[in-house]
Amino acid sequence: MSCRNRRAESGFTLLELLIAMALAAVIGMVLFSTYSMVMNNGQSVRALVLEREGERIYRGVLDNDMAGLCRGEEGENGLPGLSRRSIVPSAEFYRQTGIEPPEPSKDELVLSFAGGVRLARESTAGPGGLAGPVCVEYVLRAGWRGKALIRRERGYCGVEGDFPWTEFVLLRGLQSVDTALYISGKGWIPGWDARVEAEDFPRAVRFTLLREGETEPEVFLAPVFAGRSDEGKK
Repeated sequence: MSCRNRRAESGFTLLELLIAMALAAVIGMVLFSTYSMVMNNGQSVRALVLEREGERIYRGVLDNDMAGLCRGEEGENGLPGLSRRSIVPSAEFYRQTGIEPPEPSKDELVLSFAGGVRLARESTAGPGGLAGPVCVEYVLRAGWRGKALIRRERGYCGVEGDFPWTEFVLLRGLQSVDTALYISGKGWIPGWDARVEAEDFPRAVRFTLLREGETEPEVFLAPVFAGRSDEGKK
């Protein structure tokens, strides 16, 4: 056998090269699809974890806020009562100070009250370093991806003044949020609007949330503990 024939026998034929290239392409496609599937699964798991964590946070905030409600008996201590009215300075305040009142907000007010739970890092301590109640509002704000449930708070609750608010976004992608009160002897009262009288202080607040793209609402019940004015009435 000549040297030329041995060199030809030791190489690859064109068919063998084509088969190897085809196998490499198939293996590459399989690896790429597997990698893409793993990445998509990882993103889905991450999104689910973030959703569950966000749900845990907003439920905890609602629960703590309702547990820390302060009784608003406006004629006595000046604290705003549980209501669906915005907590704003009175017309008399703007008249006496000469400050121009802000433009009406486009936010949809869900709930307003005086509470003892603070989320802001800044100190809202009053005279003598004592931190009093905070004014809290839950509002729905429209955005390009649905509505967002926002919790806003400000210090010096019960003091007339145009104090700044600190906002925290609790949930996004909502259609609506409705609230109902459970009052002893009266049951659940949906669609209420007036401020709650002291004798009708609720025992629980029901939040009904409807997310974007869903038809079944999510219901969350937050208990309200009796205030100090209830002591001795049991």
